[in-house]
Amino acid sequence: MTNMLTLIKSHLPASKRAVRTLSENVDALRLDVNNLNAAINDLSTKLNDNLEVSHQNHELLDRYGAHIEKLSWVGLRREDEDELAAKQRIFKQMFHATGPLRLLQSSCAQLLKEFDALCRKNSIQYWINCGTLIGAVRHQGFIPWDDDTDLGMPRDQIQKLQTVITSDPIYSKRFKVSLTYDPYAFCRQIRFMYNDPNNPCFLDLFIYDYTDEDREEHYLERTALRKRMIDEFRSLPYFEEWERHGYLAVGDTHSQEIEAIFENYRQRALEEGVITTDSEAPALLYGMDNYTPHVELMRAYRSDDIFPLKDLSFEGATVLAPQHPETILEREYGDIYELPDDMVSHFEHVSRQLFKNPEILRSLKACSQNPEAYLN
Repeated sequence: MTNMLTLIKSHLPASKRAVRTLSENVDALRLDVNNLNAAINDLSTKLNDNLEVSHQNHELLDRYGAHIEKLSWVGLRREDEDELAAKQRIFKQMFHATGPLRLLQSSCAQLLKEFDALCRKNSIQYWINCGTLIGAVRHQGFIPWDDDTDLGMPRDQIQKLQTVITSDPIYSKRFKVSLTYDPYAFCRQIRFMYNDPNNPCFLDLFIYDYTDEDREEHYLERTALRKRMIDEFRSLPYFEEWERHGYLAVGDTHSQEIEAIFENYRQRALEEGVITTDSEAPALLYGMDNYTPHVELMRAYRSDDIFPLKDLSFEGATVLAPQHPETILEREYGDIYELPDDMVSHFEHVSRQLFKNPEILRSLKACSQNPEAYLN
């Protein structure tokens, strides 16, 4: 900036008073720029120092936190327990949710119980997944601060579920499978719900595709395809409109074009050998049309880690779970008995503002307290 001002000044003809005044102004401006640069340099030095101190403080906090947690578990151990047994016991005795959150959890548990019965009756495969699987293993129910229910299903089983519900008037009166297109997570959001607009309960259905191997290369190929798919979504002439609108339901404007893009990339994955339609394949891959975290987990599993499905207890009911849940959880989350980071900051999947609506509260209570009469 200073060199540019000097260059400008050198080209000024010095004979005119107005130009001399301009020259003086340029000198004043140069001084201001120099002062500003000095202030920026000073601020930058302080900021870098603060960042270094902040980084050091975080390292110290992490180190002390780990020591404190270790000492806490040691202090809570009984004489006949090792550290893992103490952790398992403490988590089982951990507080439960209360108030509206517990009402929501109870209603979701009832929905899951009915979903399980429907799937067993119609030979539909599903398993509890992600946070719900952690909850079953660690708490025998919901994680106390959780407000959603996660299930995994092979793609063909989701299609079978949709057919069963739409072809049976008893099921379709009580349940629905919703599909919305999410412009923020670039996913097909599939949920099993009560057919009641006043009931916010849902089960998230995450798609799994069959694949030939649980190799990391397959997952990286899947991730590369997903990135290209996202780039195509972002390039759509109506993408900003989609973003402003938010979630699009089936039948909304542009929903057919969006579905076609998802299907196109699934076909590419089939053609490139990333996935297969063979239900006897030795592995399963987390579908590219699911919500995918920014920090991706390598979600490719051997089929024999999931099948045959087995029973686990969840909120007093029996649900289906992977054959080796500990293997899957260790791979995705590490030690599930470490104190979680999101006990206070867990993302709200269901807005707490909804609980101020008396119709919603009535629906949740009817569902959880008198399920036989609910929607009948």
